[in-house]
Amino acid sequence: MEWERDALSDFRTDLHTIARQQVYNVWGSITRMEWERDALNDFRSAQLLIGEHHGYRLIEELQEPGVALAFVTPCFSDSTKFKREKMTEVFIDSTFGTNKHGYELFLSRATP
Repeated sequence: MEWERDALSDFRTDLHTIARQQVYNVWGSITRMEWERDALNDFRSAQLLIGEHHGYRLIEELQEPGVALAFVTPCFSDSTKFKREKMTEVFIDSTFGTNKHGYELFLSRATP
């Protein structure tokens, strides 16, 4: 129908002015509530978030603000749920420059 075509045309005209960065910024502000615990200190925010999850444990002797944040996941700390003797592979991955501080990120994951 003609009026539907006109309405859709108006809708598209308005949408084409939304930039990718605007969508990213809105998405970031909405999801920030899920993971940000300290708005002024990213390192402390990460420590608090890790501490909220059962089975995750910070490794205090390896903590150095702005340099290193280390923690153990349930895969390595919960021997009743994860049978380490049955694990056949451990994957290690890393990335660099994917966060605003330029930290190197490392991940290890074991599979049964």
